[in-house]
Amino acid sequence: MKRIIGMLLCTACIGSALFAADPVIRLQARTKANLVTVDFDDEQNNQGVNLGGDDEFGIEYKDKNAGARISLSGNLAGTVTIADYFGWMKFGNLTMTAGETDSRYANRVNADASSWGVWEKFYFGPILNGTLKGESDNIASWKQSEFFADYALENVLLSFGTGNDVAAAKYHVQESFSARAAFKLTDIGALNLTYNQKTKDSSIIGVFGHISSIQNLLLTGGYSAYFDFEEEANAIHALELRAGFKTGALSLTSHNNVSFAEDCITMYNMGNASYKVSDLVTGALYVMNINTSGDLSSKTNTLTIRPGMTITAQKGATIDIGPEFTMKKIDEADMTTVMTLPVVFRVKF
Repeated sequence: MKRIIGMLLCTACIGSALFAADPVIRLQARTKANLVTVDFDDEQNNQGVNLGGDDEFGIEYKDKNAGARISLSGNLAGTVTIADYFGWMKFGNLTMTAGETDSRYANRVNADASSWGVWEKFYFGPILNGTLKGESDNIASWKQSEFFADYALENVLLSFGTGNDVAAAKYHVQESFSARAAFKLTDIGALNLTYNQKTKDSSIIGVFGHISSIQNLLLTGGYSAYFDFEEEANAIHALELRAGFKTGALSLTSHNNVSFAEDCITMYNMGNASYKVSDLVTGALYVMNINTSGDLSSKTNTLTIRPGMTITAQKGATIDIGPEFTMKKIDEADMTTVMTLPVVFRVKF
């Protein structure tokens, strides 16, 4: 791990000397731990400090017309994997990107997202029994290497991508591609339509718009759907709405998704309130619920509550800490409650 990080830093330094323009080098390091686990229903599951967190280290180089990034995840006690790697080049209005990354457009209303891992439980997309069937606003959602191109012309952005979920597998582009058209509405917001041909027999679409012209308020709404061309009954339709309100030191956020499938309805609701006490401390209260119903549903009803705080040393350097309470089967007699105490160190500059 140390040798890999050293090689990355050396590569960045050499690259900065080779490019003539004013380059930008960005570094990110995130270390996560859990200080305690308390199972209020079964003390055998109680644990002390767990340092086997989802650590991350990344480096990015950006110049005027080219750039690259690599991000590693894991920890020295376990497996270290490459989470993100990609390079991009720009030719006038055309930008081409290759590697493993994501390309989303719709405003996710996540300005108050902290380093805490599950702040945004789901990206945009249809949900089935508490699991995201696939992203509807991402033209690079495959698990392996991808290629996509963006063509920008005034207030219009046209994009096309292709990729595959299986390593080293051959595939036909017409069976695994994505396309997006996005339009900026001057002084109002934006609209975008995304189509993903996930496999030969399935696709996911997303239509979203956001409004940013109302003072202190940001709204994003849209529709997502999953289609199975061989079995129509497997279709999933989702209505999504996200809102953010900020006034002074107070900030409120909500994420809502209602997904409909055959004999199954999944509801995802998240609310977050944060208050900036000072430049050093921001307090927050996070509440998230996933509820499924219907004859073919998993009958899931999970509630997560987390009061916490973010301690800021300087811009991009934070410590996130707070108890997290997870309650499952909250409407049944055998409800369970588990408390953890995650802490996340993050430096990004």
